[in-house]
Amino acid sequence: MLSKRLTAWIAGALSGVLLCGMLPVQAEETVETITWEKSDALYFEVRDESGNVSVRPLPDSKITGQIAVTVHDVAVHVTITGISSEGTSLYYDVDLAPQADVSATCYIFLLDYSEVPLDPSQFENTYTSPYLTQVYNAAYQITISNPDNSVHTYTESSLVIADPHAEPTITGTTQYAYDITTATGDTYAVSASGAAADVSETRDLTVTRNLQFLQPPYTLGDVDDNQQINTTDAYHALQIYAGDSAGVTEDIDGILREAADVNKDGQVNTTDAFFILLYYANISAGQDVTLDDVVNQRA
Repeated sequence: MLSKRLTAWIAGALSGVLLCGMLPVQAEETVETITWEKSDALYFEVRDESGNVSVRPLPDSKITGQIAVTVHDVAVHVTITGISSEGTSLYYDVDLAPQADVSATCYIFLLDYSEVPLDPSQFENTYTSPYLTQVYNAAYQITISNPDNSVHTYTESSLVIADPHAEPTITGTTQYAYDITTATGDTYAVSASGAAADVSETRDLTVTRNLQFLQPPYTLGDVDDNQQINTTDAYHALQIYAGDSAGVTEDIDGILREAADVNKDGQVNTTDAFFILLYYANISAGQDVTLDDVVNQRA
């Protein structure tokens, strides 16, 4: 809820206004690999004869799964959840960003293998994989999103980590690898390639998928394309609205009509100008919000 002072500031600012994408890959790509700290879900409690409880990591023989997320030119938020008959467990919930001075950064998240039940019919939910032979009673789900644009959200479920003791051909590591880039598109969207699977000579399974966060060649709200969103952009949005209302629809030099339609309803009007001002007011007040938060009333 906005304070009276902030509301008054916006009203005054509005009154004042009324008065007046894919980067090419380098020839020699350098990739930095970072293995994330183990999830708490990869530890278990042990009680000794005296009743004392200690926390120990799962043995390495059980941690045979990985999810690899490679980012090139965009920061992402990643959530990895384990789903089993015992319920849902949060493994990782982290923000990732490309590291400086490298072409891409690959983040590795460690996982334990899924369980193969003796009698799958005893479980309400079971999981299979086109790359594996057994039926499992546990799997993982990953969500990859762009913190600055909720449209850029990709979720994939039923990621099974092979039990190397139960599979005849996959006896090593199971890795699901996601390569994420940005590219220019007609609108904001996520493009996901079909998964490609490969089994190595050491019987490791790698399933790869390329994700592209598509976005128009402009930033919503930055109507004058100067890498800032402020009252000037709201003014330009009102310029467009005034021209449309008067039947004058010619483009204004240096002004991006598409960037002014911040609520994406197909028209530019005072509502768009208000959202731009509301976003600018929040940012000026030190609030950590995005324009998407403001438009969707999450601010």
